[in-house]
Amino acid sequence: MAELKLSLTNDLSEIERLSEAVAAFADTANIDPKQMFRLNLALEELITNTINYGFEAGSDQRIDVSLTSDGRTVSVAIEDGGRAFDPLLDVQPPDLDADVDGREIGGLGVHFVRELTDNLAYQRIGERNRLSFSLGCQS
Repeated sequence: MAELKLSLTNDLSEIERLSEAVAAFADTANIDPKQMFRLNLALEELITNTINYGFEAGSDQRIDVSLTSDGRTVSVAIEDGGRAFDPLLDVQPPDLDADVDGREIGGLGVHFVRELTDNLAYQRIGERNRLSFSLGCQS
């Protein structure tokens, strides 16, 4: 079983460190390159949104990311102490048929993550958000 635990600060420069750590984890866990790409995209979207919208401006916060792989599935959990926000309930699905200029802002990233992952789930545990999902190791 492969495992990665990473604590990030709420700074967009951390996305590069996350990506490098996920690539190393994927090599260790023997994750197919297509699935690693999907995993990185989903994590980048979720962490970027957490950094941009989850915290008070100027506050130093921590975002904990954990990945485990049993060789068939990668399980991911993202935890933070930001504002309570359930992206599965608090974000309206985007109107994908709407003209780009007339489309409401927001929701496309969460839709994208739903398409990339399996078993996307949210919990508020005490004062912390926990978003989890899974993804197959092979295409």
